[in-house]
Amino acid sequence: MKGSKGIWAIAVGLMLWSSVLYAADLNVTSGMDIEISTNETYDNITISGGSLTIKAGAAVSVNAEVNVQGGGGLTVENGASLEWLSFGAMNLYQNVHLYGTIVLNGNLHLSATGHLVVYDGGSLVQTAGTSVNYGGVTVLSSGVASFSGNFDNKGTGNLALDGAASFDSDLINMGTVDGSGSAQVDGTTSNSGVFFGSTDPNPDCSTACSQSSLPVGFDSMELRFAGGVHTLLWSVYSETDNAFFTVEVSEEGTIYDRLVVVEGRGTSNVPKTYRHVLVSGVRGQYIRLSQTDFDGTTTVLRVLQTDAGRQEQENVALYPTWVRNRKPIHVKGAEETDSWKLVGREGQVLEHGYLDQDRVWLETQCSGVYFLIIGKHLPQKIKIGY
Repeated sequence: MKGSKGIWAIAVGLMLWSSVLYAADLNVTSGMDIEISTNETYDNITISGGSLTIKAGAAVSVNAEVNVQGGGGLTVENGASLEWLSFGAMNLYQNVHLYGTIVLNGNLHLSATGHLVVYDGGSLVQTAGTSVNYGGVTVLSSGVASFSGNFDNKGTGNLALDGAASFDSDLINMGTVDGSGSAQVDGTTSNSGVFFGSTDPNPDCSTACSQSSLPVGFDSMELRFAGGVHTLLWSVYSETDNAFFTVEVSEEGTIYDRLVVVEGRGTSNVPKTYRHVLVSGVRGQYIRLSQTDFDGTTTVLRVLQTDAGRQEQENVALYPTWVRNRKPIHVKGAEETDSWKLVGREGQVLEHGYLDQDRVWLETQCSGVYFLIIGKHLPQKIKIGY
């Protein structure tokens, strides 16, 4: 590599070691597995297909940007650190495994395919900049994450907080925030998604919000199919003043129809799994579970996407399924008069129209994963903007 000593490109499957004190850029490409075990400084780090591991005891400093792109991966071991010397950025399109410490002096951006995991004992500290998340941030039980500036959790974004996370400014949630940990927000919290099971548009998290503040200790929800029957199951750890659960269905994820009301247990610390068999002919691509207190307060616990209630039909073919904005998607096997809908990960209809000579023309959307529904056919996943 230019400007470096002791770094050699070796055949796929071998390790590369760095013993340099400074290198302008570090580029990790397909087939390269690099371990850094000494203190290093780089202007930029780009990982595009290979893997980079910062070993315990090593301290890596960056002047500008760290980019983890398609097929790449970054691991910071326990006792290792990655730190920015000046204002820069961290852009994630793949996985980052953090067991040690990352001190980010700059902006954080996660695409829909990016996932940052802060493991037990790990620490992510953002000292300046803002954050935008289309993917996933997971903080395990003894992990810590601190964010500076506004944190914008998009509709496809998920914050899974089993540990502690703090936000020095505003938290804007359009996706999902859940987990057994907590979120403390020094600014305001704006919620149009699901926030620790709640749809409250402005939760007060100045002294930390958590799942434990909910009247139901929610565990999981799933749909099982056996013997030609779909059964909905949901499990709870505990219930506090719980009057009943409500199961609702929706074809588009916007307007829901009530399917059944299941009586709660009031107050109980005994875990329980509830079951409900979906009757034949129930139409619904989305199933929503909510809980209502004796005082009438209702909390949404989970929204599940499923094909259970949609008629099985021979599906249409889409190409390409990976498209840039304002480029057409070609449709094969549909009727000329079929309508189409572009749906977000949370079920919201973002665009709709009719086929134009077997093509769908999309307006500008943020980069991410979406679902395109043609007529009455099953939704198909597409990617926009990569």
